[in-house]
Amino acid sequence: MGEWLHGKRQGKGEHFYRKGDRYNGEWRGDLRDGKGMLTSNNGSKFIGRFKQEKKHGKGEMHRNDGQIFEENWQFGILISTIKKAAGGNQSKAPISDV
Repeated sequence: MGEWLHGKRQGKGEHFYRKGDRYNGEWRGDLRDGKGMLTSNNGSKFIGRFKQEKKHGKGEMHRNDGQIFEENWQFGILISTIKKAAGGNQSKAPISDV
């Protein structure tokens, strides 16, 4: 569902994957590219930016257990993460804990 250009997803749209994941956001050249939300089949959500199909830049990971992390990605590689605690407090979490 969404916008198409020359047979490829372009602009805003939503895609449902076979394993139950869902992406709702911006597309360029049939790739996730721009702002979007990727919801996994277990209920976790990543809200942030994508570049050529990969997480890129700042975003928030909302885990299905209620934990929220501010994340920074570079072409699909997690660079840093900060756990957001109840009440607005934040603490840096080692990447291995995420």
